[in-house]
Amino acid sequence: MASLREQGNASFKAGDFGQAKQSYTVALLESPLDAVLWSNRSAAHLSLGCPHLAAADAIRSLELDSTLAKSHFRLGNAFMKMTGFKQAIRYFESCEHLRSDALVSKKLLEARESYEKGPTETQQALGQDGRFSSFYSPSPTSRAALKPSAVRELNELYVKSTTKCNVEIRTSSARGALGLFATADAEAGDVLLEESPLLATCCNPARCTACTRLLGLEAVDCDSCGAERYCGAACRNSAWEQYHKTQCGDVAREFAVLRSRLQRREDVSAADTCHVLAAVRIAGMISQGNCSGGLSDLPEMRYLYSLTDDADPDILSQILHPFKSRYSQWTMLSAILKLDAVGHVMFDLEFYDELWHVLSANVMADSATNVSMLPRFLAFANHSCSPNATAELKEGQIRLRALGPIRSGEEVFVAYVDSNMPRSARLQALRNRYWFVCKCARCHREEDAAPIEDDDWLREAESMMGPVRILAQSQPGGQEVLAFMERYGWNGSSFRQPPDRHTFEEEFRAAFGALRFEQGEAS
Repeated sequence: MASLREQGNASFKAGDFGQAKQSYTVALLESPLDAVLWSNRSAAHLSLGCPHLAAADAIRSLELDSTLAKSHFRLGNAFMKMTGFKQAIRYFESCEHLRSDALVSKKLLEARESYEKGPTETQQALGQDGRFSSFYSPSPTSRAALKPSAVRELNELYVKSTTKCNVEIRTSSARGALGLFATADAEAGDVLLEESPLLATCCNPARCTACTRLLGLEAVDCDSCGAERYCGAACRNSAWEQYHKTQCGDVAREFAVLRSRLQRREDVSAADTCHVLAAVRIAGMISQGNCSGGLSDLPEMRYLYSLTDDADPDILSQILHPFKSRYSQWTMLSAILKLDAVGHVMFDLEFYDELWHVLSANVMADSATNVSMLPRFLAFANHSCSPNATAELKEGQIRLRALGPIRSGEEVFVAYVDSNMPRSARLQALRNRYWFVCKCARCHREEDAAPIEDDDWLREAESMMGPVRILAQSQPGGQEVLAFMERYGWNGSSFRQPPDRHTFEEEFRAAFGALRFEQGEAS
């Protein structure tokens, strides 16, 4: 029987890059120190359109064997795909020193020419020099339809972590394919659900490491390492069974150091810190369950929605993740976990990248307490700009409260963004944060009432910002325009803080007027 490496090579030659990647991954679990296998999987990732994962695998390959010319070449190709031309030149040059041929010389010339051209308009609009910065767009994923038996099992699993549950997960016609439905009548103010989160994170030492409740007189430390402090013995026992057994000791101490460091940073919010902290927790859950399939092996997380699930390709193409930032987060994670050879395969950049998109779609953050929680039932509540319920985070619990009458069997909707904003602002906030265009009944009504007034001005403003930024960066007086764009959170393709039209237009005219005035004086 052919070896897994040979099976992967055969699949690659046949153009079945997904199967090739799968074969190489299984082979790596058996031979995690094989630099050639890492290099081969890098090639598969490149062919699948995932240059960030190709780069990470090539880097790992070179850590194991720096003389592999193909790994240098594939790393150069990955950076070319991510517009990191300076890095591409570096690795094509190192490849040429090891193996000089016409293809390597051609790619090196392409990288140098791209470097000399400078950044594209999009990169300039991002405020980054494309020759030095590497970006990638996430790949779309599909959410498989759940069998009724799987939905039933999920409900039975989640209900164990509730103190009140008048909801259940069912199939829905809404975007997420699944939704949350009331199982009993409710009036305004009634609590439909009170559940413990899948996980909770917080950097505040006055709160329980596991559940984030405020510590009281019954607070206890881990008996073995002392690195984690819990609100009581029950929480300590739960943490031990869930994740801490495999992380007690050095990993827990590193985790405590990270929490302390992040807690001292005033510029970091709960949402910003959640991803790495949650990844450490989830890695412990996976290790403790002896799972090798990552998130899919955790029943409670298997069906959580990801930002990339059935996402609009046009929206995904406009999302630019900085490779350096994402890879740095992963290296921080790997350092905390003290990954061994197999751990580098199980908890690779693909694991963290997938987890990042799941957490970003589902985590709830409380800015007042800097607590983040990953819900169970509530993660399946779909969005509406006219919600009939609202969520609350309170001392380690998540509550879902009715905003008005809800009948048994009715779908429960929450607002993912401030529903009091105008339609254009809501659409932009949802597009920026959750990567979808809202099609709820309220949005349809408002679109029919004022389609041009509500939407087109914002799209027109967005299309102008790239050229305006380039002009502002090169002309006297441009600092006012740049400050205006920063104030509204311009990220190169859209606004992070959706603008109010009247205020936006007034401030833009003032800033651009200063720019034009300065231009007139300079000439």
